[in-house]
Amino acid sequence: MMDMSMGFLGKAKIDAYMKLDFKGKKYRTSTIIQEENGPPVEWNKEFWLPAQLPVASPSIDLRLMDKDGVNDEMVGTLNFSTKEILENDAEWAEGYHWKTIYGSPLN
Repeated sequence: MMDMSMGFLGKAKIDAYMKLDFKGKKYRTSTIIQEENGPPVEWNKEFWLPAQLPVASPSIDLRLMDKDGVNDEMVGTLNFSTKEILENDAEWAEGYHWKTIYGSPLN
């Protein structure tokens, strides 16, 4: 069954995970279940990616996925500019950076 919160029949929840394809490698977090009106879930995960200069890709695109057994669904995307990260290296190394997860896929 698909999630009611996405407009389908089933329980109002998301089995969320983040996915990233970078330089031919696939990265994925563990799945976290969040139910509608449930307590907030703290999700602190890291991806360690190999860096190279010159930059091979202009952006790093993470995809928020909903695990649904047969076909996982993309819920949103998170985009990081590699140029912005490199130009503000000291600022990025010091702490957290909030980014908006957009509800529709990029491109």
